[in-house]
Amino acid sequence: MTLPVPYIIYGTITDILSNSLESAEVRVSGSSSESYTSDTTDSSGQYSVNIQNYATDGDTVTVTAIYNGKSGTNSFSLTLGELPSKELDVSFDIRDLRFKINKVPGKKVYINKVQGKKIYIK
Repeated sequence: MTLPVPYIIYGTITDILSNSLESAEVRVSGSSSESYTSDTTDSSGQYSVNIQNYATDGDTVTVTAIYNGKSGTNSFSLTLGELPSKELDVSFDIRDLRFKINKVPGKKVYINKVQGKKIYIK
């Protein structure tokens, strides 16, 4: 259940608006292993891990990013014979879409879900 050479998985973790996520936890595992290796993203949202002891040829390798209780994943099928590294970026929605709406008498309220802003309409 190991690879004969170091195999580096690296990438950038972003939200759906392409903002880099600093301090996101990144877990990388192969489908033949019950364990994972992990890293924490830097100020540019980048991570890098060696999966040599966590995957084998033919595995589906999954990268899971966790940030503020939200998570996103990306995966690929590992084939030896390719370069011993793979870039795998993960982008996911970290917004909390629960809104508290305070009704303003006589006005309708529209919530802009992309930016989370309240817009009052006459």
